[in-house]
Amino acid sequence: MKTTGSTRNIQQSVDIHLGAAGTLVGHLTFLRQGQRELSQFAYASTWLDSRDGFAISPDLPLEAGYATRRAPSQRRERMTQRERPSANLTTSVLSTTSAVSAHCACIKTASI
Repeated sequence: MKTTGSTRNIQQSVDIHLGAAGTLVGHLTFLRQGQRELSQFAYASTWLDSRDGFAISPDLPLEAGYATRRAPSQRRERMTQRERPSANLTTSVLSTTSAVSAHCACIKTASI
């Protein structure tokens, strides 16, 4: 994990790898600029070009460029669970890890 910036401005980046081979899927970045917080995810070009590449989450289409999500505002935090928007990008990426691993295991098994 790479961290840069002051206490008010922070940028943390991590590469997302998958499976026993450690295949690079993409790059996840967390940014804090004062009170603003957001997460960005971009698929690696090798993942996009791979015939085995797939979207790791329904809200992360398999395309080039960054998908950006802002942290919930205080107003959004007061919303009921029913009204609350979907989880932020970081949670979305991390929560799909086991499903993605299972999918890749199936691809590897099927190709043997």
